[in-house]
Amino acid sequence: MLIKWATENDLPAWYALATEVSQIFQHPADMGAEFKTNTSGLGSISRHEILTAIDNKSGNYMGFICFSRKENAITWFAVSEKYREKGVGDRLLKTAMRQLDTTKDITVGTFRADYPQGAAARSLYIKHGFIVEKLTEHNGLPRCEMKRPVTHDPMTLNETMEIMVDEITLTLAENEPSIYCFGSVVLDDFKLGWSDIDIVVLTRNEVTQSQAGNLVGLRQKMLERYTDNPYFRLFEGGMLSEDAFLNGKNERAIYWGTSGQRITDNYKLDSFAMAELLDCGILLHGNDIRSKMAYPHYSQMRDDIANHIKSARSYGTSVGWLLDISRGIYTLRTGKIISKTSAGQWALDNGLCPNAEAMLKAVQIRKEPLKYSNDDRSIDNAVIQQFSDEAEKELTKTIKFLAENELERMGIQPISLSLIRNKDGVVVWRVATGNTSYVMKCFDNTEYRREIENYQTLISFGVPTLKLIAHTNCSILLEDIERSTYRLGIAEDMGNPKITASIALWYKTLHEKGRGYANLHQLYDECDCITPENIKKVMEATDTGNLHVWHIIIKNFDKIKSAAMSMPRTLTYNDFYYTNLAVARDETSAIMYDYNLLGKDYVYGDIRNVCYSLGNEQVQAAFKSAYGAFDESEAVLDNIISTLQALIVACERDSFPSWAIDSLDSVKDGRLLAVVEKFMNANQ
Repeated sequence: MLIKWATENDLPAWYALATEVSQIFQHPADMGAEFKTNTSGLGSISRHEILTAIDNKSGNYMGFICFSRKENAITWFAVSEKYREKGVGDRLLKTAMRQLDTTKDITVGTFRADYPQGAAARSLYIKHGFIVEKLTEHNGLPRCEMKRPVTHDPMTLNETMEIMVDEITLTLAENEPSIYCFGSVVLDDFKLGWSDIDIVVLTRNEVTQSQAGNLVGLRQKMLERYTDNPYFRLFEGGMLSEDAFLNGKNERAIYWGTSGQRITDNYKLDSFAMAELLDCGILLHGNDIRSKMAYPHYSQMRDDIANHIKSARSYGTSVGWLLDISRGIYTLRTGKIISKTSAGQWALDNGLCPNAEAMLKAVQIRKEPLKYSNDDRSIDNAVIQQFSDEAEKELTKTIKFLAENELERMGIQPISLSLIRNKDGVVVWRVATGNTSYVMKCFDNTEYRREIENYQTLISFGVPTLKLIAHTNCSILLEDIERSTYRLGIAEDMGNPKITASIALWYKTLHEKGRGYANLHQLYDECDCITPENIKKVMEATDTGNLHVWHIIIKNFDKIKSAAMSMPRTLTYNDFYYTNLAVARDETSAIMYDYNLLGKDYVYGDIRNVCYSLGNEQVQAAFKSAYGAFDESEAVLDNIISTLQALIVACERDSFPSWAIDSLDSVKDGRLLAVVEKFMNANQ
């Protein structure tokens, strides 16, 4: 059943229903014809004072109700005979009454008790609190006036939610909204004075600008209508199309939050909210489309927990953060969602919080928030930091749980997992499965997940890589080098001309294929770090600001940077060393692996990086010979660019690295000045 505002297009159906019920109303003989002659309803439509109910399946009109906000009265009401006793009248009357002022009497003129054909209408009014006020006549026919007296009972949460759902559906009626409630309300943890009322509204098509304009300020509109209601301001969530929600598309959406409301171009739930919606969310209106939604993976929950811990460290000055952290630890251990109050009690019972007194205070305030002031909720950030430390430890403990969940997503059933390395947010596992084994990299550090896409890019171009078995959004499963036709590189390979020639052929393929990469412009450029600001940081950090070379570079920065950026770009590896090398066991080929630093640059940047690490001039010559022709003019400018890059990166470290000492010496001994002057003389 669809309840919506009637428009001019609905008037013929209203006239037809009026004709149908004329015999019951007794006057006029053809009520529909009279309404049509008098163009009745146009004013009411413009004032949004006529509602209609429509059968979703057939599209048939089921009933109409008219009311007057000025008179605070129901003015006309009828349901088609075939739809009576099906709840249509109840829905229409409820919806209409919510448009009227409940702080005043609501009146309606209807039939007297001795008129059998009016019994159903009278019963419905009585059900909704109307009483007989007085007997009257209308057009000489016996009638009575009923009224619904003012009620001073405070509106309940459920009544408030029903009213809000009515308002949203009236605006979005023809867009077939599905309205869900999730969060503390459905987890039986709603606490007035602390909690929000979380909803999400999904529509068949994109929300129109007009609909968005009506909805964005709806909370305030309802507060003006129900001034003493404590709940309307607590509604939070988003309203957007089903397609945008399911597929992450950017399109018009309405956002209601603690900080305000706005029309935006996207809205999405975090993993906790999505799990709540799918596990125990309540459908308040419309069709249930949750079967189309994907349950959040454990990796997504870990990401959200890690981000929340960072926020707690930065902003945590209230006891609520302790409950949030408790909830995160519970999910890390179980993979399930729990309410905040239950999470706090669970943390207390298990002695997880270093400051049990603070946690007890948090749970007590959460249970009865209206008894406490904002000052009572304040807490020293040091307490939050201590509990965040415990949460970080939990993240570390669950790396194997994450790996097992990722393998399940990939459809791999391991016999055993053995840890190879856990460093900088990248965890590497050996995965044994029957007669073979694989290597899996799990990227806890979201920045490094770019390697997953980089593998796919290289494979699509035909650049040789380790065999990619499977991947998710945060993990990749690769062939195990120890069980492949390759072996791991060793330091001695850097002095082997045959192997370095094979390395050159891999780089040649990378560069040739990389020029055609359609998304090359989106990649990090090795020259991006070279800015006047970073150069000044180097001058200060190395105490070389008085040297003339810096004056020339700063003065001619735009010319130098422009020349560097004008050199042709291609995919570059940028991370050459034997520890990232795989060599064919018969030494007929070689590949580089680990593509975290894959980016774009000019060709000579990669050639210089490789040659710098090779053992001697003989193997460098072997590499260049096997690689073949390249633009050697790039080397002139590269002498400047590579020095600046090395110094900028080095000065970002806590201590100055040994590999950048030669670059710093070139600043001090005049070598950098010489190449800068050579470049300037050639580009006068």
